[in-house]
Amino acid sequence: MRASGLHAEVVQLHSAAYRRPSDVPPGPVLVVGGGNSAAQLAIELAGTHEVTVVSSRPLWFLPEGVLGVNMYWWTLLTGVLNSASTSPVSRYVQRRGDAIVGRQVRDLADSGQLRLLPHRLVAAEERRVTLADGTSLPVTSVLWCTGFRPDTAWVQPRAPRTPPVRRSTRAVRPLSRGCTGWACRGRPG
Repeated sequence: MRASGLHAEVVQLHSAAYRRPSDVPPGPVLVVGGGNSAAQLAIELAGTHEVTVVSSRPLWFLPEGVLGVNMYWWTLLTGVLNSASTSPVSRYVQRRGDAIVGRQVRDLADSGQLRLLPHRLVAAEERRVTLADGTSLPVTSVLWCTGFRPDTAWVQPRAPRTPPVRRSTRAVRPLSRGCTGWACRGRPG
């Protein structure tokens, strides 16, 4: 992703291309995105750069753990992690967007080491960007933490299927009823 109106000297990197703070020249850095990739890059850059994180909605935060147990395990144990996309908890998360795990971004923002602005980026010209609320910010670098699109070109979904080979007298059963190939878990068919 690139903002075409920005000057050619403004460094624009997708989060997948970012490796270390030295990849980013000195000056104000705009991190675009509201997920954990944006949070992690902002944390890393806050020690060496002036960082502003912009997201189309306010960020929300979850603790890394509760009662000494990692948040991932709580979501797994309570069934939240595997809830149906139509369940109330799933609809709530879809409305809110990704939660940032941990307090470090919030703590850095509270101490003034980085800025969090819940406004969509609407324009880019030369070395400045404009947000939906009219705020204009100078930038020397933009890090795009706006998600990924899976590359599944290598998958041949219409490959011929061969019947399972029986190695014993027991019947071979599918792992899950209604499961057709690799699309049965987490990917639309």
